[in-house]
Amino acid sequence: MKDLRDIAEKHNLTYIETTSASNGYPQNIKGAVVGFNTFDQAKELAEKYNLMIYSFHKRNGWSLWHRLNEVCEPYYNTSEDYGDNYDELCQISEEDFFEDQIKYELQELESIDEVEKFLKVKKELWEEVENLDDDEIIITYLGSYYETVKKKSMSWYYDTHTYIIGLVKI
Repeated sequence: MKDLRDIAEKHNLTYIETTSASNGYPQNIKGAVVGFNTFDQAKELAEKYNLMIYSFHKRNGWSLWHRLNEVCEPYYNTSEDYGDNYDELCQISEEDFFEDQIKYELQELESIDEVEKFLKVKKELWEEVENLDDDEIIITYLGSYYETVKKKSMSWYYDTHTYIIGLVKI
């Protein structure tokens, strides 16, 4: 079997070091390969080099990635990954957007300034919806645009935490 550093270099991927400690401290350190564009790409190399597909976690400031568990599919991103007050939108018609995002809330506003601010936020959100690809969703926070993410991904980041899928020899 090739060294994981060699595999990473040969396939234009990234070599990382991982730990079994959930706090990021060095313990049972093992190398891993990350940087895959698709789950199929990771699966192909896992089979070729007899490696396991794993999920890894790292907090900002940690030097090592924590090995979480074996995975058999990419991350499915939803607003639930973000916590309270987050929601998600997918491709939607303008009529449905108006019905779901504007009509009811507009009745609750009490001044022209509130209406103006509200409509500005919703117009920006609608513009993001119009630009969505089939494989993307919009994450909103308290009804405002937060970010656009892929429905399925090999990594994601939120609130000082990064998660990534890669290969490791176990």
